[in-house]
Formats: sequence, structure tokens, C-alpha cells
Amino acid sequence: MGSLNVKNPEFINFADKAKDKIIDYFNKNYPTYLQKAQTALSQRNYDEALYWVMTVAECCAGYNEAHRLATAIYNDRIDYEGAQLLAKAEAEWAANPTAGGAQTAYSYLTQIDPSSESYTAAKSLGAKMTKSVKADFDFETKEKYRNQVALEKEHIQAAKAIGIAWAKNQPKTVVKHNWIVW
Repeated sequence: MGSLNVKNPEFINFADKAKDKIIDYFNKNYPTYLQKAQTALSQRNYDEALYWVMTVAECCAGYNEAHRLATAIYNDRIDYEGAQLLAKAEAEWAANPTAGGAQTAYSYLTQIDPSSESYTAAKSLGAKMTKSVKADFDFETKEKYRNQVALEKEHIQAAKAIGIAWAKNQPKTVVKHNWIVW
């Protein structure tokens, strides 16, 4: 068995014919690939749609069209997934408008791609949640402080009352001319 000589004119001719046939195949069949991609896209099967458009060879006349469709599919996917994540975040926040609900909602919001159409609404929801949770936190903190101050005042009053009661129960001592009289 001999080695393949890539400079052999027969091999070069064979490779050129194969290349021409491949290009001809894609030039004739790329519309079928793009149609399959469109069908998958209409079913929101983004991975399959991208597979079909990425199958079109770069040397094919339809490559630019496939590339534009691939970009559109990718953008549609980002927008769709962003809308889904935003809807989940809004539902979580509506069901549980507390710090815990905000934490879960934020886990969805952070997954939204900045190039998604939903990104602006996601930022707005995040700001709304932050403001609400901060207001709740500030209120709770102020209430805790007020309660602590009130409790401290009660402790002082109780200590004072105990001290006065103790003093009232002590025997009366009168000092006359440096003599203690009971």
C-alpha cells in the first residue's frame, strides 16, 4: 500500500471535482436547510433551528442568508428566554413581596441576557424590589431601635423602682450628736 501523493494531477482533479460537487449540493439544497430552520424556529426549537442554518457551508451562495437567519434565531431565543425569566421573576415577586421573594426573583433576573428585549423591564423590576425590600428593612430596623430604646427605658425605670423600694424598706437610722439612734 503506497502513500497518497497530494501533488498527483489525478488526485488534484478528484479533489476539485469533489469540492465542486459539495458546493453545487449546498447551492441547490440550502433553501431546504433554511426551511427546516424556519420550521424549527416556529416551534421555538432554537437548538434545532441553529443546527440547520449552521449546516449551510460557508462556500455556498446561501451562506450570507443562513448567517442572517442564524443571528435572527439567536436573538429570538435570547428575547424569548428573557421574557420567560422575567415572567417567572414577576410571578415570584407578586406571590412573595418580601426579601425572600426578592432573592428568588433576582435569581431569575440575573439570568436575563443584557441584549434581551426584557432586560430593561428586568432592571426596572429589580429596582422596584430593591426599593421595597430596603424600605421594609429600614422600617424593621427603626422599629427594632424604637423597641430597644423603649425596653431600655423600662429597664431603667424598673431598676429605679427596685432601688427606691429597697431604700424604703431599710430601717430608719437617725444620727444625733454622732450617736446612732434606732
